[in-house]
This record gives sequence, C-alpha cells and structure tokens, in this order.
Amino acid sequence: MEQLDARSRAGPGRLLLGAGLLIASFVFVVLGAARADAASVTDADQSAKVTNSGDADASSGGNTAIGNNSVNVASNDQDASAQSRRKGDAVAVNSADTSNTSDGSASVETGNASATGVSSDTNVAQAAAGGGGNNSLTIADQTANLTNDGEANASTGDNVAIGNNSLNVAANDQDARARSRRGDALAVNLADVSNDSDGSADISTGDAHATGVASDTSVDQDLVGAGGKNGVTIADQTAKVRNDGDADADSGGNLAIGNNSVNVVANDQDARARSRRGDSLAFNAADVSNRSDGSASVDTGNATATGVDASLDGSQSVVGGGTNSLTLLDQKATFKNDGDASAGSGDNASLGNNSLNDSASDQVARVRRRGDAIAVNVVDVGNDSNGNGGVSTGNSTAWGTIVDVVFTQEQS
Repeated sequence: MEQLDARSRAGPGRLLLGAGLLIASFVFVVLGAARADAASVTDADQSAKVTNSGDADASSGGNTAIGNNSVNVASNDQDASAQSRRKGDAVAVNSADTSNTSDGSASVETGNASATGVSSDTNVAQAAAGGGGNNSLTIADQTANLTNDGEANASTGDNVAIGNNSLNVAANDQDARARSRRGDALAVNLADVSNDSDGSADISTGDAHATGVASDTSVDQDLVGAGGKNGVTIADQTAKVRNDGDADADSGGNLAIGNNSVNVVANDQDARARSRRGDSLAFNAADVSNRSDGSASVDTGNATATGVDASLDGSQSVVGGGTNSLTLLDQKATFKNDGDASAGSGDNASLGNNSLNDSASDQVARVRRRGDAIAVNVVDVGNDSNGNGGVSTGNSTAWGTIVDVVFTQEQS
C-alpha cells in the first residue's frame, strides 16, 4: 500500500500561465475594494508521481526425461563340425537363443507456474484549502501521475519425455558341417534371434498463469477555495494513470515418445552335409523377429494470461468562494491501459512408437551324397510394431485488458 498525502503550503503569489490580464485586473479590483478586511494569498502546488516497473518469469517446464537410453548388443557365433571316417554317422548341431529385451518408461509432471510483473495497490490523496477571509486569492495545482509497467512470463511446457531410446542389435552366425564316409551325415542349425523393445512416456503439466500488471488505484484531489466574499480561486487538477502490461502463459510445446528405439536382427546360417554312401541332411531353422511397442500421452494444464487487470476509483472536487467570487477550474483525468496477452496449451506431439526395426536372415544348406540327400531352410522373419499416442490439452485464456474505472469530477 502506497499512501501519498500532500498538504497545502504557503508561498509566493503566482498566477498560472494563460490567466491573462483579465484575471489580474479582477484580482486587483477585489483586493483593493476592501482594504480594511484581512486578505490572504494561498499558493498550493501538490504533485505525486508513482512509477512501478516489474519483470517476472516463472517456469516449471523445460524438463527432459528418458527412461532407457541404452545400447544393447547380443551376438552369437557357433561353429559345429563332425566327421566320421568309417561306418559311423556324423552329426553337427548348433542351437542358439540370441535376444535383447529393452524396456523403459519416462514421466514428467510439473507444478504450476505463476508470474506477475507488477502488483500494485496505490492510494493518492491531495487536499488543499484557501484562506477563510474576504478578498482572498487561492491558486492550486494538484497533479498525480501513476505508471505501472509490467511483463510476466509463466511456463510449464516445453517438456520432453522418451520412454525407450535404446539401440538393440541381435546377431547370430552359425556354421554346421558333417562329413561321413559310410554312415549318415547330419548338419543342423537352430536359432531364435529377437529383440523385444517396449517403452512408455507420460507428460502432465501444471497450470500456467501470467499477469503483466495487476493494479488497484485510488486518486482523490480535493480543493476548497477562498471562503469569504470577493475571492478568487484558480485550480488546476490533473490525474494521469497509465498501465502497460505484457503477459505470456504457456503449458504446451511438449513432446512425448513412448518408443524411439532402433532394433536390428541379423541371422546367418550355413549347414553342409556330405556322405559318400549314406544319407545326408542339411537343416537350417530360424525365428528372426523384432517386437516393438510404445505408448505416449501428453496432458497439459490450463494457460491463462492477462495483460492488464486494473481497477481505478477516484474524484476531483473543487469548492469555490462566497459572494462575488471567481473560480477558474481545469480538471483533467487521463487513463490509459495497454495490455498484451498470449496463452497457449498447444504445439504438443505424442508418438507412441517411433522405432526403426530391421530383421534379416541369410541361410545356406548344402548336401553331397550317394544315398538320400535333404537340404532344408526354415525361417520366420517378422517385425511386430505397435504404438499408442494421445494428447489432452487444458484451456487457453487470454485477456489483453480488464479495467474497472469509477471516477467523478465535481465543482461547486
């Protein structure tokens, strides 16, 4: 609360510019008409100037959360070799389960952000009283100049959440060779090569409130002129109130990615069987796959911005003199409110699954024989990728200027 009181003060007589020769002549006549009565001269100059300037920034945003940022490599290299030089069978078998499992979750939850550039409660009271006798001269100049300049920025947005940002590589290399002179030859490669990648990301922001200028102003200017007969009152009352506010509130600009992983599966199998007299079997079997799931959600709070929220009440009052008195009055009241407000809860992105998946298999089966010969390649290669994303925004409300003014001007 700011309280400024200005009391009248006596000083050298002065006339306002522009009063002219007419006023000077009237004063001379009035003061000369009743020299027997006491005469008084009151010269009051009351000036109040209040300037408030503020800049406020509040932020609970700008956060980054990554649940899984790992690099995972699973590699298998197998070499099986069997050889029978006489009547026995030759069997070479490779079996492998090569996999990566990568999960991650990320969550960002912000509190509210509130910023106010200027919050002012100002009360200005100016009062002046002229002389009470006859033939008095009262000159009063009352000026009140109030300025509020505020800038406020509140943000709970600009957050990033990535559940799974991993790199996963699963590689399998198998080489089986069987060789028999008289018996059977069997070369077998069995492999299960996979990447299993999941992720979830959630962003929940608080509310963002920004107010450039919040002011409650009261201005009262009161003047009682020369009270007796034949008095002269010259009054100049000026009240200027200026509010300039700029407010920005933002709960948006968020990015949520459930699964942003890169998954690569590679399989290489080579089976060779050779029998000079018996049967030969070369067999490759593989299950090569990527499974990638993800979910993401963005839930923003409300964004409210007000450039100027002002209330003003006050009055200008002048009471002149008695019989045969002259009152010259100039009352001016100027109110200027300039508000700029911006509120946003948008510009959000939610990606459930943004993964890159690659599955590749290379199989070679070879047989050489005199008896029965079988060469078999069996492979299941696939990518299973799912995702779910959602965005829910709060309300965005912006007011440039909210003003409530009650001001009266009176003269009697």
